[in-house]
Amino acid sequence: MNKTIIYGGSFDPVHLGHLQVAESALHEVGADKVVFVLAKHPRWKDEKNNELDRLRMLELFLKDVTWAEISHMELDSPAPVNYSADTVRDYQNQHPNETLFFLLGADQANKFHNWYKNTELIERAAVLVYERPGIPLNLDNVITYKMQVVPGPKSPTSSSLIRELKSADTSLEVLEYIASHNLYYLPKIKEFISGDRLAHSLEVAKLAKQIAEANNLSGSDAYVAGLLHDIGKNISESFQKEIMQKKYAGYVNLNKWLHHQFVSEYLAREVFGIKSRTILEAIRKHATGDQNMGPIAMVTYSADKIEPTRGFDSSGLIAACMNNYQTGFLKVLAANREYLLANEKDIYNKLTKRCFHQYLKEKK
Repeated sequence: MNKTIIYGGSFDPVHLGHLQVAESALHEVGADKVVFVLAKHPRWKDEKNNELDRLRMLELFLKDVTWAEISHMELDSPAPVNYSADTVRDYQNQHPNETLFFLLGADQANKFHNWYKNTELIERAAVLVYERPGIPLNLDNVITYKMQVVPGPKSPTSSSLIRELKSADTSLEVLEYIASHNLYYLPKIKEFISGDRLAHSLEVAKLAKQIAEANNLSGSDAYVAGLLHDIGKNISESFQKEIMQKKYAGYVNLNKWLHHQFVSEYLAREVFGIKSRTILEAIRKHATGDQNMGPIAMVTYSADKIEPTRGFDSSGLIAACMNNYQTGFLKVLAANREYLLANEKDIYNKLTKRCFHQYLKEKK
């Protein structure tokens, strides 16, 4: 008899943490598949987008996961409220020869004593509970309802963090869907950049994520840094000057075209709530470079200079970065130096000089 795990949720949007939970449970009980049941109107959450967007993102995310299925049971249900016990009952009626497990997180396990028809649910399916960081389990519920605790990695990612652009820890296909359908953080992004500038930033974010993940770095950090790196570029000159004087007084005398990297860092921190020093450093150094650049800063610098819509054949440089972000960065840096000199751009500001001195061994 096949073993099936039922995993319900709003998936708004689905992310890598969901996949970790499902895969850990699959291996823990030796299940054959995990059925993702998309909630139509979750009672415990204020879902931010309609079920069709959430469904499409879930389909994109799981398209290559052979052990995962998506159920439309709750989406297609005419009932005004979909209770988990009813969902499990209906699934069992349709698949009478499967042994069922019901997977939920620690937050819901702690409330399980208040669930509608909870005793009926556990008669039909064994309950699996996956611990979440910072949420101690209600052991009375674990014992009373014979829950099996599933060990596994504890992801810091959540759907709310992705909606707020504090994380991009989901698949590139989901991120591109968010961008093309103007979901979550995109309207806020468009308050600052649009048109070609937005298109460029999305390409930088995409390439930065790909380079980072090819090098076992955080694709999430790289994507957020890439998307926000130019967020301050279209800000009025007077506002840029005000921010520079108040927050970056030591760099006011740089050429004005370089101010945007500092203004972008300021907006990322103050408007978008980005706290990660890694992401903020990448934004702050993306135009000039600097000494002692971290891995995500190198990746973001490279992606900004060589993203495919720049208008030249950057395929060789992209391949070099994919193979090794550090040697790729050095090649991008050298190529950018040649471009700046050929176009009579400034390479003598203190940040770029420090960068070239450290990484290209150029004299100060």
